[in-house]
Amino acid sequence: MAKMDMDAIRAKLQSFEPKEKKEKKENTAFWKPTEGDSIVRMLPYNKEPENPFVELQFHYDFGKKGNHLLSPLSFGESDPIAEFSVELRSQGNMSKEEYKETFKLMPSVRTYVPVIVRGEEDKGVRWWAFGKSVYKDILVAMENGYDNIYDPKEGYDIKVTFTPKEKTKTKMFPETAIFVRPKSVPLSSDAKQIKAWLADQPDLFGMFERKTPADLKDELAKYMNPKASSSPVEETVKKAGDAEWGSEESAPPVSPSAKKSESKLKPTENIASEFDSLFG
Repeated sequence: MAKMDMDAIRAKLQSFEPKEKKEKKENTAFWKPTEGDSIVRMLPYNKEPENPFVELQFHYDFGKKGNHLLSPLSFGESDPIAEFSVELRSQGNMSKEEYKETFKLMPSVRTYVPVIVRGEEDKGVRWWAFGKSVYKDILVAMENGYDNIYDPKEGYDIKVTFTPKEKTKTKMFPETAIFVRPKSVPLSSDAKQIKAWLADQPDLFGMFERKTPADLKDELAKYMNPKASSSPVEETVKKAGDAEWGSEESAPPVSPSAKKSESKLKPTENIASEFDSLFG
C-alpha cells in the first residue's frame, strides 16, 4: 500500500491553523492615552493660535462597520443625513422607538487638540482626540483660573488618567480623568524647540477624506436602498438642488476616525416612506 505524502499532510494541517491578523500600523500623528497616568501639554493650534481646539463631526459606522463619514457640518456646509434626521422628526407619524432611532443619523462631535507628551518629546507634536466629557473638564478648568493652560511660556501640564472599561465599575466604557497641575511651567526650556513645535504640527485635515454634501446624499441613498444600484430615491437625492443642500464644490482630502460600537440603526418601513416623501 502506497504511503501518503507527509509534506502534503503537513501542508493540509497548516491550512487549518488560524491566519495571523495583520497588525494595523499606528498613526503616529495621534496620541491615545494608555492605562494609568500620562502627562501632556496642550499647545496653541498653529492655524488658529487663539483656540487650540478643533471640533469635527462624524457619522460613525454609517450603514456598515468601519464606514466613518466626516460631516460637512465640520466646515460650515450642509449635511443631508443630519437634515434628513431632523425632517423625519418634524413630520411625525412614527413610533417612540423610531423617533429615537432618527437621532442615530445625527453626527457625533470629536474634539482634537495638539499636545506634547512628557517623556515622549522626541515624537513631536501629536493630536489628542477626546469626547464631550474630557472637553468639558478642560473648559471648566480654563474657566476656573487656567485660561492660559496652553500658553507655551506660562501654561500648565495636564495629568491624564486612563482606565480601560474592564477595570471601571460599570465595565461598559473606558474612563478618562484629567487633573491640571497647579504650577505653571514652560513648554520647554529650549526656545528654539518651542518655536519648532508651534510651527511643525501634523496636518489634521490632511489625514482624513473630506465629504461634500453630494457625497453624503449618495451615502444616504445607498443606506436607505442597500440592494438598489440606482433607485428612483437615489436619483432624486442626486438631483436635489444646491440651494437646498449647499455648496458641492470639490475639495482636497481632509478629516478623522475614532471608533464607536457598530450602529444598530435599521431603516423601518415608516422611515423609508418619509424619505421617499421628502425627496419625492
